[in-house]
Formats: sequence, structure tokens, C-alpha cells
Amino acid sequence: MDIIDHTQEEEDELHDFYFSVHNGQSEECLVNINKIRHNDPSFTELYLEHEIYYFDDMNWKLLGRYIARNTHLTCIDLTEMYQSRRDMENFFSVLPFGSLASVPLKDICIESGLNTVLFESMLKALSGGPIEQISVDNGLMNDGLIDSIEVLHEVELPCLKHLTLRGNKIVSTSGLEKCVKLETLSMSKNPINSAGCIGISKLLEKSTALEEVCICNTKIGDEGADMLANSLKHNTGNRRESHHTEGGCFIYKVDE
Repeated sequence: MDIIDHTQEEEDELHDFYFSVHNGQSEECLVNINKIRHNDPSFTELYLEHEIYYFDDMNWKLLGRYIARNTHLTCIDLTEMYQSRRDMENFFSVLPFGSLASVPLKDICIESGLNTVLFESMLKALSGGPIEQISVDNGLMNDGLIDSIEVLHEVELPCLKHLTLRGNKIVSTSGLEKCVKLETLSMSKNPINSAGCIGISKLLEKSTALEEVCICNTKIGDEGADMLANSLKHNTGNRRESHHTEGGCFIYKVDE
């Protein structure tokens, strides 16, 4: 039986056993987890730091379940530590498609630990919800990186304004054209080639919301950079724009 099927009594027993100062977790961490669990309206932002080192599989699964039921959490920031892929697998394992749609989550930042499968699980859980910012900077990881964002074709992220996917293994940007509300986009340090620029090209051509795009240290070359620059010429938005291109680098910004 999966954790999602546990009764309240069983969950209480699991919580008391796995969330305890005897397991090395700080009193502050335990208080905050309890606030999420009991849907405390005063607690809206979750930051986990050194406590992660005292979490095992069940801690992550329980936390995922608590978050999926919460109606006040707006931010999850895990950028101060470096999770293993197994941690992330357990965290997302109890978050089925659309399970975070009713959570008022606007910002999620993860610095490492997400591969393509886990990235897809995260976006599917967020589908239909109010998420505004997603940041997955895998620049410090050597393996297990995101190599595809095709999942964007399957999910709906109607409020997404800021997307950072720096330092991954993404080659194709197909799917980005769906993110028409994006205001900022960072895809630097990915092996995107000229053919892989099509998604960004389509987004630049039709978006009236984009204010900043950074695609540096890639493989787009002059051909890809020129393609993106030409896309801007077809954009009918009345904005003063500036951009510069250089082999493997494209930077676009709306002038103030």
C-alpha cells in the first residue's frame, strides 16, 4: 500500500516516528513541517537547509503528501542544498498529475537532483496550477540532468512568468512556444543547437510578454542566433527592444 492510501491514524504514527529531534531534525524544522501538515495559513514559504541530511525516503514522501494538501504554501526553495536523485524521486512519487493545482504555489526553486523523468513529474503535478516561477539550475551536477522539455506539450502552466533551466543537457526547445505568459527565460549552458532553437524562435515571434531571454554558452551558433533575431522582426508588440548575438550566445531584453 502506497503512502497516499494510508489512513489518518497510520499517517500520525509515521509522522511521529520520522519527524523527531531524535532523528537529527531541528525543532524549527519540525515546527515548520507541522505547519504545512496542518495547513497553517501563517506559513507560506518552505526553505529547507541542513535538515535535508536527516531526511530519509519516508520523510520526503510524507512532506510531498502534506504539500499536496496545503492551501497556503506559495514558495518551495530547495536551492541551499544538493539533493540526491532518490530524494527527489520520493518527494515527487506522491504527487500525481495536477495534484498541486489547488496549492497556491507560485515559486519553486531546485538547484540539483532533477533529471528528465523527475522534471516531467514536477511539471505534471504543477499542471493547471498558479505557478509563476520555476528555477532548476543543474549547473553543478555532472549527471542526471534534464535533457528534454517535451513535457511542456502535455501540461498547462497558464501563469508561468519566469523559467530558468540553466546548466542542463537540453538540445531542443520545443514546447516553449506554449509558455506565452513568460516574462523571463534563461536557457544558458545547455547544448541547444540551431535546429533546437525553434521553440524559442516561435515564442519570440508571438509573445508580447517576454522581457528578457538569455541563451549563452550553447551550441546555437551564428545560424541559431540569427534565427532568433529574425523572429523578433515578426513580433508585432510595440516595445523598444535590444538584443545582441554572438556565436552560441543570444541575449534579448526589453528596454525600459
